[in-house]
Amino acid sequence: MAQVHGMNGGEGPLSYAQNSSYQGAVMDVVKPIIEEEITKKLDMRQFASNGFMDSFWIADFGCSTGLNSFLANKQNFNQKDVPKAVTDPTCQAWNKGDVHYVGARQEVYDAYSSQYAKDIELFLKARAQELVSGGLMALVVPAIPTKFDYSNPSYKEKIPLYHVGSILVDMAKKGRLDEAKIGSFNFPTYFTFPEELKEIIERNGSYSIERMEILDNPGKYASTNAHARALLFRAISGELLTNHFGCEIINELFDRYTQKLEASPALLLPENDKTIIIFVLLKRRVE
Repeated sequence: MAQVHGMNGGEGPLSYAQNSSYQGAVMDVVKPIIEEEITKKLDMRQFASNGFMDSFWIADFGCSTGLNSFLANKQNFNQKDVPKAVTDPTCQAWNKGDVHYVGARQEVYDAYSSQYAKDIELFLKARAQELVSGGLMALVVPAIPTKFDYSNPSYKEKIPLYHVGSILVDMAKKGRLDEAKIGSFNFPTYFTFPEELKEIIERNGSYSIERMEILDNPGKYASTNAHARALLFRAISGELLTNHFGCEIINELFDRYTQKLEASPALLLPENDKTIIIFVLLKRRVE
């Protein structure tokens, strides 16, 4: 059974609601594009001819908590679960000592890529059952421009998730947590690239791609100091990490992470953040 990975709820200082300027900056850019495309592409005459004008429904499957859910009607998704193979010591893709595919072996990356494709295919299939013919769905997808060589040591040093993993390993060596806990944990985060995402959508066959646009990720300019960036990461991943490692080590983990960011200011520079945003507008094919 897939795990549910929620963000920090509530309105407190560690909540997603108070630490989502990164995501808010993305939605500020995407919202006018969605409004433009609805005006151009939503064929109300088709719905009228099919008897759907008595009601018109909009669904938002975006942020799990916080105000960004209401900034635009969108889909903003990531990986649903971690590939089982990367936490299984009997598998070739076991990601021992690491918590993400960045810097890992090719088998680990392939497991993540395969899991992502499976999750998005299931997502698209489910939405196709709910969306009327001619209905629109907007996807806001965190991504990278092209497929990178993640095993390159020089690249992994620029990725915050890699440093979170190294902090956890260091805490295990100091006896602050059980090393076996690290071997059974990986972040359920995967950054696709445009060609890969387009192939998954086209393979599904239920939608036409009305617009696919690459946006420079505006979120990376929204939080450029160590404390704010650490709070953002904690708001997103704090619950996930607490559930796996226990609440006793969480404050220490994020204190160390903040210190790492302060000691490595290059991690905070927007120009070193290679992520992009893929905006995709899909239309349900007429059956």
